[in-house]
This record gives sequence, structure tokens and C-alpha cells, in this order.
Amino acid sequence: KVLEEVKLTIDATAYVDTAGLIGEKYLELVPGDPLAPPLEAGGIIIGEGGIAMGRFLTAGYEGLEQMKELFTGLQAIVGSEEAQAEIRGIISNSEEATANLTSVLANADVILGKMARGEGTIGKLLVEEEVYNDVKATVKDVKTHPWKLLFRPRGRK
Repeated sequence: KVLEEVKLTIDATAYVDTAGLIGEKYLELVPGDPLAPPLEAGGIIIGEGGIAMGRFLTAGYEGLEQMKELFTGLQAIVGSEEAQAEIRGIISNSEEATANLTSVLANADVILGKMARGEGTIGKLLVEEEVYNDVKATVKDVKTHPWKLLFRPRGRK
């Protein structure tokens, strides 16, 4: 019999479980969703099979043995002098690559800063309207008179 102050709902479940390693059995009641309708007096709770402690411990032991085998295998792979030298080389190469990338990004930042301030040819093209208009006019003239690229007027050097 369940005490009246224990509020169970119709979706409550019951488990027969084992306490500790000795195997003392007890009944565990999970009250269910508090928003579900209450279980009426004399109502039936559907039980579910619990995990037997012995099977649980055996599965845990087998899992530990598999982990031990995994770590032993990793130790054999990583533990050799050759593997450790390769790992050190990879770390060294990644540190060098990171330093190079940092340098490239710093240089790019300097160049982009100069361009944004209108310094250099590309910077002037981006910032100065007059330079842009001159380049645009030259391109238009070459498109209209492409022969000017091939011939030079007489008397001009």
C-alpha cells in the first residue's frame, strides 16, 4: 500500500531494483508527469524490469577491459620514439605555420590600411575621384582607338 501523501499519476512506473552490491531488492516508484491525471485508489501501475546489479557490474567490467585494451594500443602507437618525434615535428610545423600566417595577416593589415588612406596607386584609385576618372577616360579612349597602342605619331619619340 502507498501512503496517501504520495501523489502518483496514471503514467507512474514501478521498478524492482537491487540495492548495492549485496543484492537487496526493493520497489522503486516513479510518480510520473505531475500534469497527468492522478492515479485513483486501487489503480494499477505498470512495472518495468530493472537492471540486475550483477549484469550491470559485468557490463561495466567488460567496458573497463575494452578501455584498457584501447589505451594499451594507443600507448604502443604513440609510445614509440619514432611516433613521438613525428608528433613533435607536427607541433613544430603548426607553430611555424601559425607564426607565418600571423605575419601575412599583419602585412595585409598594413597594406589595406594604406589603401584605405589613399596611399599608393591602388589606394589613389579607390579614394581619389580624379585618378579614377583619368583611368576611366584612358580605357574609353583605348577602346575607341585601339590603334593608338600600336602606332606612334611621326616625329614623336
